[in-house]
Amino acid sequence: MDIGIIDIITILPEMIIIFGACAILLIDFTIPDNRKCVIPMLSLATVLAAAVTTGVLSYYGFGDAVVFTGMFSADGYATFFKFILYTAAILTILLSIRSSCKCPGSVDNKSSLSGEYYVLILFALSGMMVMASGRDLLSLYIGMELMSLPIYALVAFKNSDKRSIEGAMKYVIL
Repeated sequence: MDIGIIDIITILPEMIIIFGACAILLIDFTIPDNRKCVIPMLSLATVLAAAVTTGVLSYYGFGDAVVFTGMFSADGYATFFKFILYTAAILTILLSIRSSCKCPGSVDNKSSLSGEYYVLILFALSGMMVMASGRDLLSLYIGMELMSLPIYALVAFKNSDKRSIEGAMKYVIL
């Protein structure tokens, strides 16, 4: 199988999300705690960059590409669902900003979301995007696993709560 430039261009939105998540993880470990409010903004910028890239690729004719020997497509169906997924990810990040920045008016000022929370959201988003573009059972399975593993961690993210751990264990068993 020879990977061409068309294959790489077609999966560019997924690559933006994955590389953005890796960069955010590295940035989260290097910045001080009083600057953690930049992490949700970087996550939003990553999702918006992928959304713009998807729109541009769809506009310039990559919207009908079938790449990787027919395992991955970027048709109108996939583009439509990717924009729904982008919207859900943006809303999730926006709703989480208040708890990660320790705002004075937040309900629980003691517990804050760390940068791993946003990285897990981005990795789950990339798995959902692969599932939306998958045309083969193998690519659908890879997308499902890439989506479900971060969601397991997100369910158990609040590890001080017994219900969170119990929910994650039930999700793994299911």
